[in-house]
Amino acid sequence: MNCKPGEIAIVIKGRHEGKIGTVIGPFEGGECGGVEFSRIPASEGHIWVFEAAGTWEVRGEHFKQGPFPDGWLRPISGLPEPSEDERRLIEIEGLS
Repeated sequence: MNCKPGEIAIVIKGRHEGKIGTVIGPFEGGECGGVEFSRIPASEGHIWVFEAAGTWEVRGEHFKQGPFPDGWLRPISGLPEPSEDERRLIEIEGLS
C-alpha cells in the first residue's frame, strides 16, 4: 500500500488529480463523496476515505470526503519524525 491513515497525500490519477488531503481510513462501502462503492473497480486495490483540503463537485453537489483507491494516492512526506533522543534533547533545552 502507498498510504496509511493520517497521512497527507496527493491524488495522482483521475479527474481529481492534484488534490491534496488526508487519508482518513478504510472505505467500508456504501456511498461516500457522491460515489457508490460499486463504481470503483476491484482491480484498483485498497480503497481509502480521503478528505480533501478543498471540495469537489459530483452531479452538482460539493463533497469534502470520498473513496479513493490506494494506487491513486501518494503520501506527501514532510520532515522526518524526531527520534526519541532528539525529543528528549528538545524537551531538556526547552525548544518545544
